[in-house]
Amino acid sequence: MPKLRLGCVADDFTGASDMASFLVKGGLNTEMIDGVPDKNWQPAPETQAVVIALKSRTAPVADAVKQSLASFQWLRNQADNCQLFFKYCSTFDSTEQGNIGPVIDAVLQVFDLQTALVSPALPVNGRTVYRGHLFVNGQLLSDSSMRFHPLTPMRESNLCSLMECQGQHQAVNLPHTIIEQGEPAIRAWLQQLTTDQCYLVADHFNDRHADSLAQAFSDQPFLSGSSGLAEMLARQHGRNNSETGELSLTAPGRALVLAGSCSEATRGQVAHFLEHFPGRRMDPARLVSGEETVDHIWQWLLEQGDQPCLLYSSDTPEQVSQAQSRLGHKISDLLESVFSELAQRARSAGFGRLIVAGGETSGAVTQALDLRSFRVGPSVAPGVPVIQPLAQPDLLLVLKSGNFGDEQFFTKAIQLTEAGMTG
Repeated sequence: MPKLRLGCVADDFTGASDMASFLVKGGLNTEMIDGVPDKNWQPAPETQAVVIALKSRTAPVADAVKQSLASFQWLRNQADNCQLFFKYCSTFDSTEQGNIGPVIDAVLQVFDLQTALVSPALPVNGRTVYRGHLFVNGQLLSDSSMRFHPLTPMRESNLCSLMECQGQHQAVNLPHTIIEQGEPAIRAWLQQLTTDQCYLVADHFNDRHADSLAQAFSDQPFLSGSSGLAEMLARQHGRNNSETGELSLTAPGRALVLAGSCSEATRGQVAHFLEHFPGRRMDPARLVSGEETVDHIWQWLLEQGDQPCLLYSSDTPEQVSQAQSRLGHKISDLLESVFSELAQRARSAGFGRLIVAGGETSGAVTQALDLRSFRVGPSVAPGVPVIQPLAQPDLLLVLKSGNFGDEQFFTKAIQLTEAGMTG
C-alpha cells in the first residue's frame, strides 16, 4: 500500500503540476494522475503525495463537484489519514457561480467537516493576501490583467466576498497579526471561532506566514488554495523522511512549444522566443474559414528542420474579445482541438519534448496523448516542473500556467530538458 500523506485535487492540469512541483521541492515523493483515477489504479508503494489533475475550472458546477468528490473519495480510500487539499489558481480563477465555493461546500458536507482554509497566496510569483484581499504583483486582483481573462475575468479582490458569493457559508479573515505570532496563536484563534461551518481566508504575503500556517494546519483534514503552502506542508509531512532522492530526467528528440494562453506573461515569452527561434501564429478566423488547416501548420513545422519551434494562438485581450464577438466562444474548443492534433502528430514524428503554455491547452494535450500518470521532477521556474509520463519515459513535458515564468521561460525549458535535469 502507498504511504500517502497528502492527496490533492487540482482544477486544471498546470495547477496540478504547479502543486506537485512544490511538494517535490518540500521532500515528498509525488505522482500526478490526469482525471479521476480508476478505482483499480494504485500509486507506487513509495509515493507519499498524489495530485489529481481535473479539467473542472470552467466546467458546469454540477460536473466540477461530481469529479472533485469522486477524486477526493478515491484519495480517502487510499489512506484514511491523508490530508486532502483542493488546489485552484493563485489568482482565484473562477466564474461568479464557482467552481471554488461549490467544490469546497461539497467536501465539507460529504466528509462532515466544519472549516476550510482558503489560501490562494503564492508570494514567490507575486500573489499575496493582505486583510483578506488578493494582490497580483502589488495590484489588487481586480486591477490586474486578470480582469480581462476571456473565461474567468476577476473583478473582485475581496476573498471573503468572493467565497460568500460562491458558497453557502460565512467567510472569516485569519489576519496576519495572528499568523505572525506563530502556530500557538493561530490554534488559539481557531478555538475561539464561534461560527459552525466557515471559510478561513488567510493573510499570507511572506514565507514566515507560510511556515506558521503549515505548522498550524498540518493536522487539519482539508485545506484549499494555491501551491503557496505546498512546500511547507510537504516538510511537515515529510519530517525524518529518508525516502526521497535525486530524480534525473532526460529525453531525446526535438522540442516543440505550444502556447494557447493569452496572459501578459505568455505573450512576453512568445515575443522573446521569436527573437531566437521560428514560430507561427494560428489565426482563429483563418482556422474557422478553412483558409488554414492543421495540415498547413504541420507542413510549416516540418520545413523548419530540427530546431525548436513555437506554435501559438496567444493574443492581446482586445484581439481575443474581438475574435469572440465575431466567431463566438467556440473558438476555444477549436483551438484546443488543433493543439491536440498537433501534439499527436509531433509525438508520432518523434518529438521528445513538449512545452505547453495555458491550463486549458495543457489539459487538452495530455488528454489527446492519453497520458494519465506522471513522475514529477525538478522545476524550470517556481511552480512549473518537468514531468515524465510513466507510460512514455522517452517523453518530457513542461506544462505551465499562463501567468508563470519570466520572459525567457520557453528557451530555458528547451535548454534544461535538452541537457537533462537533476533535482
